[in-house]
Amino acid sequence: MDNVFSVNNLGCANCGAKIEEAINKLEGIESAVLNFPLKKLTVKGDVSEDTLKAMNETAQGIEAGVEIVPVKKEKSVVLNVKDLGCAHCGAKIEEAVRKMPGVDSAVLNFPLRRLTVKGDITDELISQINAAEHNMITGDSYDEREDGVYSIGNNVDIEFTNMNFSRGVSSVTIKGRARNKANPIHIRFFRNDDVIKRMVEFPPSDELQEITFPINGFSGEGKVNFIFLPGSDFDFTDFKFNE
Repeated sequence: MDNVFSVNNLGCANCGAKIEEAINKLEGIESAVLNFPLKKLTVKGDVSEDTLKAMNETAQGIEAGVEIVPVKKEKSVVLNVKDLGCAHCGAKIEEAVRKMPGVDSAVLNFPLRRLTVKGDITDELISQINAAEHNMITGDSYDEREDGVYSIGNNVDIEFTNMNFSRGVSSVTIKGRARNKANPIHIRFFRNDDVIKRMVEFPPSDELQEITFPINGFSGEGKVNFIFLPGSDFDFTDFKFNE
């Protein structure tokens, strides 16, 4: 397996050759080849965290300040954005996705309803949904922001349509903050004429926290509503359903 690393702060070609030779002698390394002009080191073998640490210690023993860091493998995915009818909403979604951890760029082609995302893209990242990307919100009091819905008060209902649970659901992960006291959240899954009801209780905290709650019975396609009853005081940034 080829592993590519950037060799930062390397200014001496002779030192580079010595570093290449020394790394080739490390346990677990099959081969190491340094491209000095590009400051790129290609290593074959199973490079664990301990091996990377040994590589850095070896390099720094030859030239002080040298740092060997993995080159991030950028991935590009094209996602279909179903039932998007509002160009302004599309721009807000594009901006919100661009700010997500691991995302380097996000470009929405609104006429084709396609979102191209580049970066360290994982299935977990794709499944994460920003609460601000809801299809509908109603209720007495709430504050909509780019990164979520804040200060959720009495009788707030946040709806997400076109949710696909064809592979089933074992839990839901919610990121938010319950102010002052525990905040119950009622979750409703509407599938044709069926309504599946679940309730989770989010503990109070001063900071945003991510909590996973076991949940079952969600399968097929439908819409999901998060319902906050009287007495709620909650900040809701994102969620994801886990298989």
